[in-house]
Amino acid sequence: MVEMVDRPAEIVLYAGRLGASHEGVAVRRGETVQLAITRLLRTSYRCDVRAPSGSMTFTPEGYAHKLTMRPLEEAVVRHGIALVTVGEAARIARTVTA
Repeated sequence: MVEMVDRPAEIVLYAGRLGASHEGVAVRRGETVQLAITRLLRTSYRCDVRAPSGSMTFTPEGYAHKLTMRPLEEAVVRHGIALVTVGEAARIARTVTA
């Protein structure tokens, strides 16, 4: 759903399907990123990613609650970034506690 590039000074989040055709949303140390997922249909969602550098909205398909946040959680901890989950994103199991 949300892909990530882990750089030395930041993480950059991309919509899985947008990939390299989208500049992504950069998140730096001390910032907060919000991941909000709203169910549209049984396996269709609207995903909103918001950070101080910008935002992106896309519509992935699948089961949000079956996803893992482990790679994203580990990266935000390493970079000192706060992660806020809203809606269906809050149902995704969290593996790292701050």
